Amino acid sequence: MESDNQAYGFKFKSSWVDKKKNFNSDGSQRNTVLVWVEADDDKKFWMNFLKDNPRYLFSYKQPDEATASDDKAANGCNRILSLVRNGDITPSKLQIVCIDSDDCFIKGFVDGYVSAKPANDFMYYTNIYSIENAMLDPEHIDRTFEVVSSEPRRNLFVSPSSFLEQISSCLFACYHKLNFFDVISQDRGLVDSVRARFYSTLCSLTALDLTSEYTSSQCYSDFCVVLDSLVALIDAEILRLNMQTEYTAYQNKLSSANIGPKNIYLFVKGHKILNLIVAVFEKISSKYKAAALKRARATYANPKSEVNRINNNWHDYKSLIFGAFCISDIHVDFFSDTRLKLAEVYA
Repeated sequence: MESDNQAYGFKFKSSWVDKKKNFNSDGSQRNTVLVWVEADDDKKFWMNFLKDNPRYLFSYKQPDEATASDDKAANGCNRILSLVRNGDITPSKLQIVCIDSDDCFIKGFVDGYVSAKPANDFMYYTNIYSIENAMLDPEHIDRTFEVVSSEPRRNLFVSPSSFLEQISSCLFACYHKLNFFDVISQDRGLVDSVRARFYSTLCSLTALDLTSEYTSSQCYSDFCVVLDSLVALIDAEILRLNMQTEYTAYQNKLSSANIGPKNIYLFVKGHKILNLIVAVFEKISSKYKAAALKRARATYANPKSEVNRINNNWHDYKSLIFGAFCISDIHVDFFSDTRLKLAEVYA
């Protein structure tokens, strides 16, 4: 065993963790697997796919739970990668890393792309951008909103899944080209500027009112105009760099992988697009809540108890999306490949 002054989980021998099964409190010979994730929410997510069984026990850790050799404390994907590079975390069958792919997966379809995330049998990636993208499963966000609002989705002008599909289709042309451009361009300032404008215009849609025809609104029109301008800019750069052939090859690879307008949302920054869905539908939820409170005050001679019940029991849409996903069995395209690998190794 390593010296006592080293923090648990860092720079210890594989033989030590293998012997840990001799000290299991339940008397079993199950191996303990340390699972390094980005932060607390990631523990809840990955726990649904790595469950204790007769052969393995899983212990979930985030980077700030231990002191590394550089004496820094932080969470996140980059921090875990740093700890792996520094040798503070040595991936093995009994010490694995489970982190978001970010945009590395979709960029991997561009010839010549070198990912910052190492290929390693004991490092598992989401393939989709992040865990938040998985929670945008269309049926899941629709059913969750029904629970939040106590209203069937048919009563909505547009359901969460239909809105998501509409936005995803709008984003496709720009976003898949943006990732190609990101790989081939040497002008990092221009790439960063285009990416910032892309996410800025996406976030601007939180101002939409989805209780009526939103596609004719100024907000939506401005969104489409910005995306079109970014597409034109990227197209001009691809032409200037004489990369049309490479771009066509990239397009064909995406198509072969079944990545297209309807599911490109899986590869956009997860928290950005999840926050958009939550923001626009929380406004609708607030209207349903206001109507419920108004009815209670008009119906009951002493409405305080009913008003308190409504206030206390009205769910937060985002929290319910996250919580319900973490206790559900929802298969998400691309992430399911990772889920299958984990199941095969740790059955």
